Amino acid sequence: MSESSIEQQPPIRVAALCGSLRDGSYTRMALEVTLEGARETGAEVELLDLNDYELIFCSGDKDQQMPVGVDSLCAAVKSCQGLILGTPEYHGSYSGVLKNALDLLSGEGDRPFSDIARHYRAEGLRWFVVGDENYGEGSSR
Repeated sequence: MSESSIEQQPPIRVAALCGSLRDGSYTRMALEVTLEGARETGAEVELLDLNDYELIFCSGDKDQQMPVGVDSLCAAVKSCQGLILGTPEYHGSYSGVLKNALDLLSGEGDRPFSDIARHYRAEGLRWFVVGDENYGEGSSR
């Protein structure tokens, strides 16, 4: 089979959702390195910075009105074949801003999925978690 007969596949799209809002964030740095590795393999990559979206606190109310930023974040996540979740470790868990963003992505209507792992498995997609902490022990996530 010649190279010309092999059908070119479009590049996969990988996004990283940064669960840190801090300038100079180690989480952001780790995600940038991770995305660079994906880019080197031919993937289209995007860093999703939660500061760039108009997000609100998720109340869990099915009738809660969502700002445009929530829809924009949902669309960005839905367009990916791979998703990397980046988070600093706070009190042995992931950041509150990441948890809130995931809650906003979950639920009714046009939101991408009610459970990230289940959605990505069902679609044959991949998701990963990158964690960091500042106490010299390494992330336990």
